Amino acid sequence: MADITGGPYKPCDWGLRGRVRQLGIVQKIGLLCGAGVVVSVATGATGVYNQLKLSDQAEVVRNLSAASGLMHHLDTREAELKVDAYRALAERDVQPIVDDLPGDLASVTDTLSELDALTLPVDVRAGVDDIKADALAFNDFVDTFVRDAQRDQASVLAREAEIAERNHAVDDKLGNLQDLIDARVTAERANMATTRNTARWATVGVIVVGIVFLLLLSIPVIRAISGPVRRVRNVPEALANGDLTQKAERGRDEIGQMAASLDHAMESIRSSLAAVGRSSDALADASRQLSDVNDGISGAAATTSRQMTDASSASSEVSRHVTMIAAGAEEMRRPRRSGGWGRSWRRSTSTRRRSPPPSRNSPRRRPR
Repeated sequence: MADITGGPYKPCDWGLRGRVRQLGIVQKIGLLCGAGVVVSVATGATGVYNQLKLSDQAEVVRNLSAASGLMHHLDTREAELKVDAYRALAERDVQPIVDDLPGDLASVTDTLSELDALTLPVDVRAGVDDIKADALAFNDFVDTFVRDAQRDQASVLAREAEIAERNHAVDDKLGNLQDLIDARVTAERANMATTRNTARWATVGVIVVGIVFLLLLSIPVIRAISGPVRRVRNVPEALANGDLTQKAERGRDEIGQMAASLDHAMESIRSSLAAVGRSSDALADASRQLSDVNDGISGAAATTSRQMTDASSASSEVSRHVTMIAAGAEEMRRPRRSGGWGRSWRRSTSTRRRSPPPSRNSPRRRPR
């Protein structure tokens, strides 16, 4: 059985490494980039959340600090109003007090307006609203008391104790509210310190978790990329050393497809070399056969040459004997002279004696 890449079938590995190996190169790189983005977003979100929390707590502390300052200012204004009331009883000329009184009253009203503009915790806001009513009531009391004293100081002497009573009511509430604001400021600053420490450790924790997550994800991705690349690289190196048996591991990504193409190319090279080897063997066999035939032809040619040499020698001998016979016949046809035949016979005999003996291969004359 084979997989879709043409390689041998392997059981599926459904673990992280197996799933990563099923992804393409672009998907693997995108996975790493996505993990980096997730870690960065988580770190940034943690920092932004803690920063916003710290900003809110700092805003609460600023408002509480501002409220504390306004409480001190209001307490001072209340004390000045009390002094104005006592001065209206003690001084003969009340007009300067009447002239300064609107400013002192307006200062209290402005302070209360600034307190209303602040965003305060619920309990602090309730305390401010409670004091506001008493402070405005004390403003009205002092304004009425001073003006009554301007008209007739004796008529307000019986109301002297009311000045301290009303002022103590406001002062007590201002003191309690001031203690509450100071406690809330201390608590909020402690919360800010806790938030800063939490933000610091949360950021460090997110970074550490992100690094571990990136390592756990990047190691399989790196192995899934570097391993096949290394195995694909080994094939050309082995080919350079003359080893055609190496094969690259196939996969579903681009490297696996390249490995499949490389294996196909190596298989083609092996087939071509095998075909060349078979052709070389056939050519060697044909060359040996041709050499044997050439040797046979050379031997036959040498034998033929020797036979032709022997035939030529025999032909020369036959021709010489024919010539001798013809000469003898011619001599016999001439007229007989004295001693002529005898001399002629002797010449023929001497000539025969001087002629070389016939060769072994020359044909022997048959007796007639």
